[in-house]
Amino acid sequence: MLKKFYYLVVAIVTLGIFLSSAANAQRFDEKNIKDMLPKLLASSNVGTEFVFGFHPCWEETGGQNNALMLYVSSPVETEVRVTIPYFSDQPIMVKKTTPNDILDFKLAPSTGQPYSRGGGGSTSTLQPTQVWQGRGIIVESDDPIICYGVTRYQYTSDGFLALPTHSLSKNYIVSSYRETANFTSQSLTPYVDIIGVFDKTKVSFYFGGNNNSRIRTVDGKKWTPHSTLRADINRGDFWLIASEEAQSDLGGSMVIANKPIAVLSGSHCAYIPTSNSACDFIIEMELPVIAWGKKYHVTNIVDRKYASILRAFCKEAPTTFYRDGVEALQLFSNWGMEDEGWHEMRANPEGNYATVWSGDKAINIVQYNTGQSEDGISSDPFQLMLSPEEQFQNDVIFNTPGIRGGFGFKRNFINIVYKSDSTGQIPEDLMFGEVLPTGETNWRAVRDISSAPGMKFNDPDRWGKSEQMFSKVLVIPYDGVYRLNCETQKVVAYAYGFADYDSYGFPTSMALADLEKPDTVCPVPYYELLCDGNTVNQKTMVIDYPDEDSIRSN
Repeated sequence: MLKKFYYLVVAIVTLGIFLSSAANAQRFDEKNIKDMLPKLLASSNVGTEFVFGFHPCWEETGGQNNALMLYVSSPVETEVRVTIPYFSDQPIMVKKTTPNDILDFKLAPSTGQPYSRGGGGSTSTLQPTQVWQGRGIIVESDDPIICYGVTRYQYTSDGFLALPTHSLSKNYIVSSYRETANFTSQSLTPYVDIIGVFDKTKVSFYFGGNNNSRIRTVDGKKWTPHSTLRADINRGDFWLIASEEAQSDLGGSMVIANKPIAVLSGSHCAYIPTSNSACDFIIEMELPVIAWGKKYHVTNIVDRKYASILRAFCKEAPTTFYRDGVEALQLFSNWGMEDEGWHEMRANPEGNYATVWSGDKAINIVQYNTGQSEDGISSDPFQLMLSPEEQFQNDVIFNTPGIRGGFGFKRNFINIVYKSDSTGQIPEDLMFGEVLPTGETNWRAVRDISSAPGMKFNDPDRWGKSEQMFSKVLVIPYDGVYRLNCETQKVVAYAYGFADYDSYGFPTSMALADLEKPDTVCPVPYYELLCDGNTVNQKTMVIDYPDEDSIRSN
């Protein structure tokens, strides 16, 4: 208990520093700490332990820089350790962060993936669905960090915002995109990645997809939709699920476990939509169902002529979905096959416009950027997890998927969703800043960077009001660590970028409050502190209030 309590206190205090720039750091007394505990303990993407994995990617022949990249940032110097249990129970890489700079770990495909398929997407290289023992990736740090995973290959890249283990849960719905090859000689496989956080975890996979979907397990058995696959996994084990048939899908499948797990989804190389070249690797870390909300603002991707593809999922059925306040569809199951437990559509059939999607119950909306042959714009597919309005934040810190002057992307952007002031302009206190190595943030008002408010959402909750919701695009000039802040309202932002036949897209930050059972009462620590700074074991304990399982989030 002593060790766990120490980590709790360190995490609380350091996360407080993380949420304040080094230039404005303050000394916290006992009252200050208690007042700030609800904010410091909020579930988010900041943490000290991350568990995830990478499914196989199309590896272009001659791609000498092909690598799986982990990008980490922290406001303090802290040790970061990367462990892959298959190779060792000890870290295979250990580095220290430079405050407010980007630390990178580079993994070879053969190290960071359960297996490699090489280039071409041959069906002969596709392994059956199975548990790969110890092939997950565990990232641990002494102090809170932000972590991103990026598959950075020649012509095929995408990334995800890693969620710390304290923000994970036991129930997920899968959003991976469909198989787009004929599956006679080539497979561009949809994947689901399930990685164990704790030993002795029992996982059930309820197979959704579509009429073409098939799963082949290592014992030679073939599974069809509405089947249930089960596996027992330990910490770091990687259950890699693949669908094997032309036009097959894993979307709408449900994952339930008896302990929190990490779930990612995506594709070996997806055409989005199916007939639209060129294909690109996609990956995203799924959000727990408990973090879903009722309203999503879907932003327009810069320069594209047509709106993105969306997939819609619901937490409970039946659920009615609305586009810009007008009823658009209904789902009658919270998981399952296409048009039963999920639906695919354009964000806006009229063009590349910012659009509001909402539901009469909690929903999930996932955005997919389309291939460049659709409109001739230099771009490529990526999968993007969206945040519901209920999970917007006042303060966001993020880094681009590259090192300054290194292997990054030529064009980087963020789309900011915000509410205008009473004159319809960008609020005065919406600030954007680069975090400098000194710890200071070079703040600028967004309206001073670019005064145009952006694209207005047709938001039914704002009809007839002077304050409107907007999507504002900012160009990120180079790789670095950045912050977004607004004291008077909560905002959200999405990062994405393009290179030659390449792209990435992921949320800059995530609030992951449990919207099912909002736990707003902080745990209370009890301890006796000795003069040497240690605590008395027998007198150290933490009680998590409220003492009701129906409310308590853990």
